[in-house]
Amino acid sequence: MATGEEIRTLDGHAKQVYTVAFSPKGKRVASGCNDGTIKIWDAATGKETATLSGHKGVVHSIAFGAKEKMIASVGWDKTVRLWNAKKGIEIAVLIGHTVPVMGVAFSADGTMLASVRAVGAMAISRPMAVETRRSPQCETNNKQLLTICYWFARIVFS
Repeated sequence: MATGEEIRTLDGHAKQVYTVAFSPKGKRVASGCNDGTIKIWDAATGKETATLSGHKGVVHSIAFGAKEKMIASVGWDKTVRLWNAKKGIEIAVLIGHTVPVMGVAFSADGTMLASVRAVGAMAISRPMAVETRRSPQCETNNKQLLTICYWFARIVFS
């Protein structure tokens, strides 16, 4: 029976943590901080396994890809960043948002990535398919005041 008792504290960020996400298999936890860093933790031991640096300012949201090879993060710096989850290195920066990005999620099969802007618009990209880092192609539906943007990308894991 669940008791709600705390079983582990993951301590290591120097500043306030804004977001946290479990990997799909529950073996790792990622946390995003207002200093622009992301820390990856072993969920069973609580040991920090990597620190990812790249964002300028708050990391608002983090998501693991379906196969746990990729992590996506978004933040105050108006970027979507893609990371190799195993090596802890940045592999792409998707630019094009003109306001801070507040949320991110992968599709269940990991082939698409959605991000939400601070002004209520949403973007959808294909992180597995980045040959360019140009601004995304956008379509606006004026009836719903929703802008959806697509980034076309090809990312290869070694």
